[in-house]
Formats: sequence, structure tokens, C-alpha cells
Amino acid sequence: MKLKNIFMIGGALLFGAMALTSCSDDETYDFDGVEGTRVYMDKTMQPISTSSVLKTPVGVVGGMEVEVNVKTTSLVQGGVSAQIAYDDSFVDTYNAANNTDYKKLPAGAITLEKTTLTVAADTMSSESCKVSFNQEKASELKDGESYLVPIVLSDVNGQDVRLARDDKFRVRYFALKYMETESLMRINPTSEDLANAGSPLSNDVMKSFTVVSSENMVEGGYSSLFAGGWYGGNWDFIGKEGATNFVLDMGEEKQVGAFYMRSYVMASFSVAISTDNSNWINLGSTAEANSVRGDDWNDWYVLYAPMPARYLRYTIELDPNSYYWQYASWGYAGIMGLGIMAK
Repeated sequence: MKLKNIFMIGGALLFGAMALTSCSDDETYDFDGVEGTRVYMDKTMQPISTSSVLKTPVGVVGGMEVEVNVKTTSLVQGGVSAQIAYDDSFVDTYNAANNTDYKKLPAGAITLEKTTLTVAADTMSSESCKVSFNQEKASELKDGESYLVPIVLSDVNGQDVRLARDDKFRVRYFALKYMETESLMRINPTSEDLANAGSPLSNDVMKSFTVVSSENMVEGGYSSLFAGGWYGGNWDFIGKEGATNFVLDMGEEKQVGAFYMRSYVMASFSVAISTDNSNWINLGSTAEANSVRGDDWNDWYVLYAPMPARYLRYTIELDPNSYYWQYASWGYAGIMGLGIMAK
């Protein structure tokens, strides 16, 4: 075999193994067996990322806001313009090739910030383009369905450049999951979700709140929660049967985004919010959501978006079979920690 052919085959195998991760260290590439500069969609070989859209009792939250860009296999001599578009004709092709059942989005559901991307002279990468979901189209989606979003590199213009020959290098796929819920608590919150929920209210702020009403709670015990120490104090339950509740007045309206409560004898708790102590919005129960651990080791339950509230109504489901009821006199049968994140 000629030495030139050996180099060409070896280079092609190496490039395939790199999965198009970077071309920045080389000025030229034999992209697919044909000499010349090829233009391709960046990150096409990465796993599909999925965004979520959720219909809640107070509106639609979530959505998709991702970025795409194009690259070239070598430094371009002059400016290159690349045309991109959302093209749902690739959905059926993808499903057939991958044994999946993604649906097509309704017309107008996907918006591209721009449809032309430019690779400047003596570079190998274009600027990014934001791709987003139009929330007004959520009413046309079906609960529990996943939708495929193909963003396609359709054409290029420039000196001595051509499109990548294979579709797998010209199409970047994203997915969108649509769900409906009666709860405003995130089912599977992340650390990023927690960071967007606000900041934890300090003990000094929390202990200034007023208890509007309570049931099955030791009267006047709320302030002892913030008595000091690493764990603070506790607010004891009176009995161990059924549920208990209390209402807090924060004194002013805040944008609340996350909650935690620590108790050894609690099965779950739910939260409702109000701006006037009259009209209430139920946020959901912790029995139907997962928590995320904060830097202070508390397990936070996070909302899909911060909500305006002045009054907070907690309803607590007790576990009458908890081992810790026998240590009630030691403070183990009550609330041992309470936290709120707000903006």
C-alpha cells in the first residue's frame, strides 16, 4: 500500500475516534475521504439532551433554550455562511433508525434566533444560535409525550467549502418532554434548580415571622426553632395521630422558591401559599417530589419557579409508628428545622 494511502486511512480512523470533538490543533482534515473543507454541525455525536415543559395549575413552566453552531474541518480562507433550520422531516427517519417514538411538534413551536451562521476568515467555528420553545404552543402538546427537535445544517456558501456528506454530521437533535401536573414542586430537582430558587432566609429573618394559626403544635414553640446551635431548637407536636398544620405570616410579600423541614416523626408535608391569607395556591406534597441536598446539608424541595407569597400554610402528615415518639421528652417528636428560600 502506498504511503500516502496509509496516511489517509490512518487519519480517517483517528478522526472518527475523536467524534468531531475538536479540529483546533490541525489546519486541515480529510473529513470523509474527499479532499477539501467540509462544514458540519457541532456536537452531533453527543447524546440527545432533553428539556422539559410542564403545565401547572398556575401556567406553563420550563421550556427549551439551547445553542447550536457550525464548524469547519480546516481554517477557511474567506468568510463562510451556513444556513440552519428546524426540520421535522427528520423525525420519522430518526425514529426508524433508532427504534424510538418521538413526536413532531406543532408548527411554530420552535424558534431560531437566526438562520444564518458565519464562520469568519481564518477560523473554524461560527457564532452560536439560540433555539427555544414557544410556550404558547404547549396547549397543543400531549401529556407524557416526547418530541424530537432536529436542527439541520442545510446549505453553505464560501470559497472551496462543502457540506458534510453524511446526515449524521449535519443534524443536531434535541428532545422536549411535555408533562402536566397538579403540583408546583419539581419532581426531580437539580443543584442548578436550587440555585435559581433564591437564597435561604436567615434565622434572624425566620424567627421574626408570626404564627397566624396552628393545630397540634405546642403553643409558642415556633421561636424555639431558631434558638441557636448547629441544629437550633425544636417545635414539638402535641399528639402523634393524623396531621397537623400551621400558618406563617412573613410580614411582607416574597418570591419563595424552595422549602425544607426536618422531623424524625414526619411522613411528609405540603405547602400552600397566599398573598392575603384568604386565597390559597397549593404547591404540592413532598410525598410526590424528590429533594435536592443544599450546601448546608438540608434537603430542599424546589418549585418549578419562585412564587409570590406572604403567608405559608404547612400541613404535616405524621408517622404514628415512628421509633422516635418514645423520645418526645427529649425533643425528638417535633419540627427540628425549617427553611425557606426566597428572592
